[in-house]
Amino acid sequence: MLSARRALTGCFDGVLDMFQDVSSSLGWAEKMNGAMVPVSAAEHVKMTLKSGKVPEDLSGVYLRVGPNAQHWPPKKRTHAFDGDGMVHSVRIRPGGDASYHCRFMETPRRYIFEKEMGSEWFLRVGEMQGIAGLLKIMTTGKKKAKLSGLEEDEMGTANTAIGFTPDGKLWALNESSAPFRFTLDEAGVPHSVGFDHLQGTLKESISAHPKFDQRTGEILFHGRKLPTIFYAGRIAEGKLVERVDIDMPVGGFHHDMCITENYMVMIDGAMAFTPQEAIKGKQLWTFQEDKKLRFGIFHRSKKLTQEMPWSGLKQMWQLRPLAEAVRHLGFTGIADFGVLAPEVVGRAVGAWIVHTCYAYDEGDEIVLWTPLCYYNATGLLDVERKC
Repeated sequence: MLSARRALTGCFDGVLDMFQDVSSSLGWAEKMNGAMVPVSAAEHVKMTLKSGKVPEDLSGVYLRVGPNAQHWPPKKRTHAFDGDGMVHSVRIRPGGDASYHCRFMETPRRYIFEKEMGSEWFLRVGEMQGIAGLLKIMTTGKKKAKLSGLEEDEMGTANTAIGFTPDGKLWALNESSAPFRFTLDEAGVPHSVGFDHLQGTLKESISAHPKFDQRTGEILFHGRKLPTIFYAGRIAEGKLVERVDIDMPVGGFHHDMCITENYMVMIDGAMAFTPQEAIKGKQLWTFQEDKKLRFGIFHRSKKLTQEMPWSGLKQMWQLRPLAEAVRHLGFTGIADFGVLAPEVVGRAVGAWIVHTCYAYDEGDEIVLWTPLCYYNATGLLDVERKC
């Protein structure tokens, strides 16, 4: 019975595929000399030093994770972020010997389920376009997820970020699920373990960029369920100890946050979730130039509450030029690259922060170094020169 229902749903979804052009969604695969094209798993690839010298006493592992589509070329519209998580590692041993490895994160959703199916099954971001995309969101997308038999917080692809927890666990993260745990063997080869539900205390997804305080042992995070459910939480000793809903009336691209020694800072910017635009063939996320950048601040010594104090850029935050940030970090030889336009400094603006760099307390101020995207005086989004 289940197989018949899956077949019927897949058949209807296939009809909708006929109204979507797959090739037009794959332009990203041609960028950066094909660096985003999926690769095969590999182990124990000996690396050769091209120049310089590896310090004799250097020992450890370099890790990164990224999307890597299991089925290639795809039969459905596919966004660059739709790929299955693949962890890449470089194991360096004393004496300069280095080896490279990469393996898929064997998530029960897309990797294992779709490997057994032999093709794509779950709804992809790339499919959320046009009338066919709307129908998929409203019908087959939810139906396919239900027919998979998987829990909602295990639907992620573990393809966005690596985390190293204070209690020594390795996570591959994606904001649509709980953290996915993996280990490394002595050679540096990644091995999948499974979703980490924090000893049964975590029942939902967390963001791809939780913040780890190795000093206190805390992990602070935010999460969301589009379009309007937004929350924040605190993890300690391997368990979820606090979780609170936060009033966020407009669904946005709340991808990252920051912490300092004393504060936890949420970021609400001008990038909004607009499925109505995607139906028209436009982007699923659009920049709202009239929506001001603001920050929600929790004091870490207090319990999390729904009543988060929000502060606009104009009241408490001063933008500092990137050149000043570079000098602050001790680099030299940087000219006038990335300096914020005069009309932006010191006032509330329609702006967007995707990822933060780092933040710290300076007296009664919070200082945050971060790339920033905003609308300039001509009304155009200035991303490359002034981020």
